[in-house]
Amino acid sequence: MQGPTGARGTTGATGTQGATGGQGATGATGGQGATGAAGATGDRGPTGPQGPTGARGPTGVTGPAGPTGPSGVAASHVETASATINVGQGVVSPVVSHTCLSGVLLGGGASLNGTKAAIHSSNPIANGWSADAVGTGTGSSGNQTLTVYVVCSGS
Repeated sequence: MQGPTGARGTTGATGTQGATGGQGATGATGGQGATGAAGATGDRGPTGPQGPTGARGPTGVTGPAGPTGPSGVAASHVETASATINVGQGVVSPVVSHTCLSGVLLGGGASLNGTKAAIHSSNPIANGWSADAVGTGTGSSGNQTLTVYVVCSGS
């Protein structure tokens, strides 16, 4: 038979510190943190290079026909003015001109007969034509006829 349990003894002295234990296992990954505040807007970047030219677009639709124009000139006539000239080499003659006595100018021109001279200018003027000649040979050109022609509307 066993006898009764004896009284508790006094606590013993503290023992010496034990050796450091080994590293424990890595803990589980924590949850994602809250989204941070937006950063300040950055400076504008430089302009990029120009892009290539785009393809040509399709041809547009043809527009409507325009209104019929006025009737054309039914008739024309020629009027003239002439002068006798005699010029030296390099000398320009006086101008011979003529304007339509009736109708409007449709065109014109000039002619010169003889040698040692040539038409220097032949130009339209307001409702008419003018021309002059210049001496081209040595000495005098001799008497020549410079004629200006105007083609005018009407008959």
